[in-house]
Amino acid sequence: MTGELTQINETVAITSTFKKKEIIITESDGMKKNYMIFELLDGSISKINQFKVGDGLRVTFTIRGRKYPTKQGKIKYFNNLIVTSIEPCNLLQVNTTTSPVTSFDFLK
Repeated sequence: MTGELTQINETVAITSTFKKKEIIITESDGMKKNYMIFELLDGSISKINQFKVGDGLRVTFTIRGRKYPTKQGKIKYFNNLIVTSIEPCNLLQVNTTTSPVTSFDFLK
């Protein structure tokens, strides 16, 4: 995924041995903006240190899904986007060389 680094949150210690940092990356398809929350875990947290808000990034990630029971006894589900790699990206090149896929592309 490519987009603009919009926010870098503080590192949070979940336990004494597990830390995470969330970053927000904004992706635009020309009509609307999508704000994606990604997580950097433990040893990968330092990968974001070379970047600043406003930088263009290309992020590779894995998706993890979990379920948990609520206090009311219902089962809830959630997903996490876990960063595996980050590299700089020129947003002007991305925005001019890619076009959004639409549901009508099959008609061409």
